[in-house]
Amino acid sequence: MENVKNNMEKYFSYKTQIEKYKRAMQEGFYYEAIFISYAIMEDRLLSFLDKIGVITLEKALQTKKLEMTEKIKPFIYYLTKSDNINLQNITEKIKIIKCILKMSYEDATAFETKYRTEMNTDCLNGYLQDLYMDIDENIDRDAIKKHFNKMKKWFEKRNNLIHGLVNKTADDDFEMEIKMIANDSEKIWRYIDNNLVSKMKNCKLREKYKI
Repeated sequence: MENVKNNMEKYFSYKTQIEKYKRAMQEGFYYEAIFISYAIMEDRLLSFLDKIGVITLEKALQTKKLEMTEKIKPFIYYLTKSDNINLQNITEKIKIIKCILKMSYEDATAFETKYRTEMNTDCLNGYLQDLYMDIDENIDRDAIKKHFNKMKKWFEKRNNLIHGLVNKTADDDFEMEIKMIANDSEKIWRYIDNNLVSKMKNCKLREKYKI
């Protein structure tokens, strides 16, 4: 199986996975549905980070290497209080987004001022302030925060299911539990898509700052 090479191919792959998820649910292949949902969740988080310039998916697809945009790194390191971020880890993606959503306008202004004056280096002047304003106008921060808590609980259920699989009795109750986890997964990624990714579809940060 070849990797997708550009955003258009990625879009069709995304749509294909949604159809596969639906088919898996209809046919009772709940493990497959859970596996697909996890991939879709990760894809939606990446899409949001791409829209605001933290990563460039097109480049990642071509190089097969997921990296943060070089000019954005200082901002993310500042917000997350870490310079050791593994973008392959879904929890790290969530951490970045949560820190961005938590950021105040004062935080953004203070850091950009400090970065320009103390570091004496190139800075995307105004990026964090513009990012804050875009989020403020389009996204319900508190609602997304609550949703991430639901997402965390779903991860825990999924992990408990996987790690305890061989110790479970394959009865009707167990099958119902698997079905519920698979069914809840769609609610998770659809919420992210509708209330996080789609809300930033008109974001002009990449264009404005040439990132």
